Amino acid sequence: MIRRSMIRVLAASVVASCTPPAPTLKALSTASAPPASKITRLLIWLPADDSAADVKVMALQFTSKLSALGVAVQIGRSNALELDRADDQKPFIAGLKPTHRLEIDILASLSGGGLGANKRGPTAFLRVALYDATGKTPLRSFSYGPANKFGGEFAEMILSKLKEDGFL
Repeated sequence: MIRRSMIRVLAASVVASCTPPAPTLKALSTASAPPASKITRLLIWLPADDSAADVKVMALQFTSKLSALGVAVQIGRSNALELDRADDQKPFIAGLKPTHRLEIDILASLSGGGLGANKRGPTAFLRVALYDATGKTPLRSFSYGPANKFGGEFAEMILSKLKEDGFL
């Protein structure tokens, strides 16, 4: 009887040590004042690399949830050789005339036995920054991770935080 319970405890601890931690959202910057304006038109700029993010699912989640709130959305993507993001965003900004931009970047991607890595594949962190339409200083910024692949749950957490902060 004692032997079985010891085996169960040992098995549970082995499984727990192999399970990666749940991704968390951490504020990198916050403002003490409420936002000057709410988001009504949003340009979302997604990472070029699909290895850490299911970009199609992420775009669909952001678009459907924001459309339900009456926010017009346009999705753009970084390119692997991006030198000046502002140049790549100009056509989107001219067309949509967004009130805000939400930029999502892969902050770090670790694999193998390195710090923060797990046995199930690469571990990534995302950086998210909300800007005024053509602003250079983030109104809010967050990090999100670790995870092997980001998808729709990420959009839900970001939008929840922006709603809490008064942007939506």
